[in-house]
Amino acid sequence: MLNDRGKSKKWRGFFMPEHIAMLKKAEEDYYKVPRPELTEDQIEEIEQFIISSLQSNHLLGVES
Repeated sequence: MLNDRGKSKKWRGFFMPEHIAMLKKAEEDYYKVPRPELTEDQIEEIEQFIISSLQSNHLLGVES
């Protein structure tokens, strides 16, 4: 019976460490979600929400 280590281990020796790092970064970039751009009003609303939560000693939560 052939003792195969699997494709990922078997072929990994042919990649240089720089190539592996580049492929990993490309995969991370592919799945990255762009940061939303907030208006000044939205930022102010979030800040007020955080301040009121800290003053009343309540946990922050998401409304559903």
